[in-house]
Amino acid sequence: MKIAMLEPLSVSNDIIEKLSQGLKDKGHEFVAYDTVTNDVEELKRRAEGAEAIIIANNPLPGEVIKASDNHLIILSLSLLHLQELIMWIRMLA
Repeated sequence: MKIAMLEPLSVSNDIIEKLSQGLKDKGHEFVAYDTVTNDVEELKRRAEGAEAIIIANNPLPGEVIKASDNHLIILSLSLLHLQELIMWIRMLA
């Protein structure tokens, strides 16, 4: 499964790497972007091929979802980013 984190969370890259390693060890692909964009074409590119996407504070345009060939799992994280991310990674792994 390809999992794409479309925007940065308020969590260090070291923590993201540590948490995503369990997914990678099980054969999943995890891609994290460290910049925010509202450009629809860029969001489509980031989400391309993903079966699960992670977003935080920015809206996800319907055009991005419609452009996907997969049935997307969309994880929208709130202010409790780290705790929620851990929970979702454990569920996906």
